[in-house]
Formats: sequence, structure tokens, C-alpha cells
Amino acid sequence: VYDTVPQRSGLPYLCIAEIEQAVREQVGREWWDVRLQLEVWTAADGRKNCMLALERLQALLHHGTMSISGY
Repeated sequence: VYDTVPQRSGLPYLCIAEIEQAVREQVGREWWDVRLQLEVWTAADGRKNCMLALERLQALLHHGTMSISGY
């Protein structure tokens, strides 16, 4: 997943196109509501590879462990 795609990046990849965010508050609590618009880039035509990439992302976000350097 890229914000800005590095030159010569291999396909497939996901790029963050738009971000919307809002701070929500409730008595004694605060959280962020964040919405991302993703672009999926693949070498193949059609939606199949796009959907496979999104399924993989969903699996990583909900069932995997991710590390982000610097955090």
C-alpha cells in the first residue's frame, strides 16, 4: 500500500487516493473515524485481480499482524 508510488514498483499494488478523517467524542472517550479510498493497480484487465488484492488486504488487517517501522 502506497501513498506515493515509488518508480518501478511491481504490480499489483494499492495506492491511497483520498482520506477523510474526523475526531469523534463521547463522555470520557475520543476516537478517529477514518475513511480511505484505495486504487488497485494490476497488470490484468477486469475486476478479479482487484478483488483478490482487496481480499488479501482485508485478511491482513483483520487476521494478521503488521509492523510499521518507526511506530
